[in-house]
Amino acid sequence: MNSPFLTISVPAYNDSSSLQKLVHESQELCNRLQLDFRMLIINDGSKDDTLAVAHELAGQYPNITVRTHEKNLGFGTTLNEVFTLPNSEWVLFLPGDNQFPVSNLELFLKIKDDYDFILGYRKNRQDSIRRKFYSIVYNWIISLVAGTLVRDVNSIVFYRSKIMKAVELKSKSAFVHAEFFIKTNRQRQRIRECEVTHKQREFGFGSGGNIKIILCTVAELFLYLLGKI
Repeated sequence: MNSPFLTISVPAYNDSSSLQKLVHESQELCNRLQLDFRMLIINDGSKDDTLAVAHELAGQYPNITVRTHEKNLGFGTTLNEVFTLPNSEWVLFLPGDNQFPVSNLELFLKIKDDYDFILGYRKNRQDSIRRKFYSIVYNWIISLVAGTLVRDVNSIVFYRSKIMKAVELKSKSAFVHAEFFIKTNRQRQRIRECEVTHKQREFGFGSGGNIKIILCTVAELFLYLLGKI
């Protein structure tokens, strides 16, 4: 059987309230665009009803696969699976909090033929001032490390799955986003940043501003610079 054109790959942690809307909107859009697509939901040890909701959605839509971690393994391990498990021609990474409307996919599809890796850029980012400041500083540092400008390395990404053959991701923290970008850039893949829509979070709380997560990310950045990642 031929591989599908697209996988929408979704990491979910305590996202039971937003996951249903994300999935329904994704199914509606991709069916309207007549895409051959699948959805992969990876539940990272959620403490709420995320797993039950994911299984309910999989029962409703046969093109959904659910993978779960019995305990929370964190950003790096989960996103490694999000990025590497799909076997479709293209992969769209879409977080389970539904802050990125799936309609952004239409922008990516318009320019996909000329690129291998399209990174979303949140010009109007709907986050706190503190998180926006952290993001500016972090992206400036990653730009220096990568040797090329990147404005929003922790955003959604649309990429050809074949590029993963030359990229080995080792991060266990949120640095995995930057590691993916840096290593893809060093493979001289065709990369572009594309402005995307970003919404305010409707449910729950984001963990990106958590000091422990920030420190783990910075630690792995130094490990990368030392050649250990």
